[in-house]
Amino acid sequence: MFHGSVELRELEAMLKAAYVSKAHETQMAEKAALKMEEKAEDVAAAHVMLEQCRREEEAEQQKELDKYLRMKKYHLEVKHQMEVCLSISLTHPCNGLHVLA
Repeated sequence: MFHGSVELRELEAMLKAAYVSKAHETQMAEKAALKMEEKAEDVAAAHVMLEQCRREEEAEQQKELDKYLRMKKYHLEVKHQMEVCLSISLTHPCNGLHVLA
C-alpha cells in the first residue's frame, strides 16, 4: 500500500496543511463579513441621521410658513379694519362739521 511511513507522514502533513489553510480562509471570511456588517450599520446610521435632518428642516420650513401666514392674515385684518373705519368716517353725518357748544 504505502512505501513506508514517509509517505504516510507526507500525507498527514498535507492534510494538516489543508485544515490550517481552510481554518485561515474561514477566519478571513468571518473578518470580511464583520467588516461588511459594520459598513451596513454605518450606512443605516447615516440614513437615520439624514432622515432626522430632513424632518427637522421640514419642521423649520413649516414653522416659517405658519409665521408668514399669521403675519399675512394680521395684515389683511388691519387693512380691512382701516377700510371699515375710513368708510364709516366718510359716511358719518358729522363728517367735516364742527359742532360748537
